[in-house]
Formats: sequence, structure tokens, C-alpha cells
Amino acid sequence: LTPLQQGMHFHALLAADGIDVYTAQAPARLEGPLTPAVLRKAFDAALARHTALRVSFRLLASGRSVQVVHEGLRVPWREIDLSGHGEDERRRRLAELVDEDRVTRFDLTAPPLMRVTLVRLGTDDHALLTTYHHALLDGWSLPLFFRDVFSLYARGGAGTGRPAAQFTGFLGWLTRQDD
Repeated sequence: LTPLQQGMHFHALLAADGIDVYTAQAPARLEGPLTPAVLRKAFDAALARHTALRVSFRLLASGRSVQVVHEGLRVPWREIDLSGHGEDERRRRLAELVDEDRVTRFDLTAPPLMRVTLVRLGTDDHALLTTYHHALLDGWSLPLFFRDVFSLYARGGAGTGRPAAQFTGFLGWLTRQDD
């Protein structure tokens, strides 16, 4: 783990019964034609490309925290259709969904530490709610992740066959900085 991830893991364990302040959300409005199945496939392909997104965190008997990289994961996905409701009701229910999802903790031992809710608001109008643990993504990497997702979506959700730069290389570099 990076020192920052160690701190986040520690705070998550410390506040195990409360709200995890490191649960973050990236809401987006998608207007225009959308194929939800392809978008879901793109999220799964992006997850498969990035080892840093497929980790869980374990606390060893020694007290040291480590991350474990997993294979074969899919992003938990749900679709909700609010298109049959009036504007005020859609807005109210969408706000409730966002709030409920925000306080739902991740089990840091059970990857992936990300989930997606796609809400249909109208024929070509959707709200995309991506909820993730901050130990996976930050303000720098989040736009890169979404660029990857929507690039994959534009290609029908299929992966490129080449993996993204891997987090383990960065961890090795970071460790050597202290030597």
C-alpha cells in the first residue's frame, strides 16, 4: 500500500461502524443515445485493465496492511428506471439514491471497491452514479478512468488487448524512494 492508502485503510477500520469518509461518488448526466449493456461491458473491461482497481485490503496478523489483486471481477451494476415519473419525483428519488449509495460502506476485503448505478430519466437521458473507495481513485486518476471507460464504450465495450500501466510498477518505484 502507499502511505496514503495505509492511512485510509486505518481510518476505515477505526470507523467500522460509521460512515466511511473515503467512500466517494462521481455523478454524471449522460444525454443522448445510450446502450446500458455496452456501458456495463466497458466498466468491466476498464476494471480488468487496471490492477489498482481490482484490489482488496487485508490486515495481517503482524498489523501490517496489504493489498491483494483479484482477477475475474465485474463491477456491481444496477439499473433503475425513473422515466415514468414526473420531474420533481425523478429529482427527489435520484437524490435519495445518491444519498443512500453514499452511506453504503464498502467491505475493504471484498473487491471490487466500486459500484455503478445507471438511472434512466428519459428516452435519451441518464444519470450515471459511480461510487468508489478513495483508495482506488483520486482526483488525478478519476478522469483517466472515465476516459478509458468511454473509449471502451465507443469500441463496443471490448478491451484493447493491451493492459494499462500497472500500479505495482509505481509501488516499486515508491518503495525505492525511501532507500
